[in-house]
Amino acid sequence: MKTIDIITFIVPSLISISAIIISIKSNITSKCAVDIQTRAAINQETKECNDKNQAYEDANTDLLKVSTRESLEIAIESYLSIYDHACQLYQDRKLGKKSFRKAYKNDIYNLIDIGYYSKEAPFKEFYKGEEKGKFKSTWEVYCEWKKRDNKTKLGFNL
Repeated sequence: MKTIDIITFIVPSLISISAIIISIKSNITSKCAVDIQTRAAINQETKECNDKNQAYEDANTDLLKVSTRESLEIAIESYLSIYDHACQLYQDRKLGKKSFRKAYKNDIYNLIDIGYYSKEAPFKEFYKGEEKGKFKSTWEVYCEWKKRDNKTKLGFNL
């Protein structure tokens, strides 16, 4: 085999390998950007919801209570919506599965465990089961993780 033949074989291969590496790095960078944007959006909605809740608690007249209650309900729906959007990104693999679970497991468990199953159930109207729920992705992620946790407790590692 001549040197020129070797070069004509190696150069295109190196170019292909470089393109694959660049593609992988681009995908990782894209996931990081989506993760950062998601965290920022969740933080913003959490702050907004807390502010509206405080305004509702501070309201001292019936008229003000009604007005702030409506604002609070809108903020809660927006808060739940941003988590549902994050869960959709998780399901679509646009966020790192392990890092998302590690960062948001407790939050998502609390949304359903406290928001749906607790005695007070403040979010029950938003989570009415797998088929009827307004925030279906959050419900699906919750069920997936609970199933995985139960299997792990029984000795099956997934």
